[in-house]
Amino acid sequence: MQGGTILINPTLVNLEGFQVTGISARTSNAQEAEGQGAIPKLWQTFYEQQVSFKIPYSVPNSPTLGVYTDYENGVNGLYTMLIGLKAADITDVPVGLSTTTIPAGKYAVFTTEKGPVYQNVPACWAAIW
Repeated sequence: MQGGTILINPTLVNLEGFQVTGISARTSNAQEAEGQGAIPKLWQTFYEQQVSFKIPYSVPNSPTLGVYTDYENGVNGLYTMLIGLKAADITDVPVGLSTTTIPAGKYAVFTTEKGPVYQNVPACWAAIW
C-alpha cells in the first residue's frame, strides 16, 4: 500500500476515559480527497499559533492528539477533526477552542511505518475503512 505499511491487525488497548481540548473543524473524506480539506490547515494552525500553550488544564506531557469524532454517516459523511491535548478539566475553555470526551473502553491502535503524514494517514484510513 502506498504511503507505508499498515498494521492490519491492530493492537487492542483498554483506556480510561479522558478529555481533549484543542482546535477543530468539520470536514468529510470527499473534501479531504479533493484537496479542499481542513485537516492539513488545522495541523498547520495548531503548530503555527502554538495552540498547545493556550489550552487550560492540559495534562503534563500529554501527546498531541488528532481525534476524529461526531461522524454523520460513516465514511461518506461529515465529521469533526479535533487536534489538541489531554485536559484535566474542560470548564472555562477559551473561545476558539473545542473539547471532546473520549469514553473509557477498548480501542484498536493502528500503526504505520514512520514516514510522511500526508501519505501514511490516508493509507491507514483506507485500511481501516
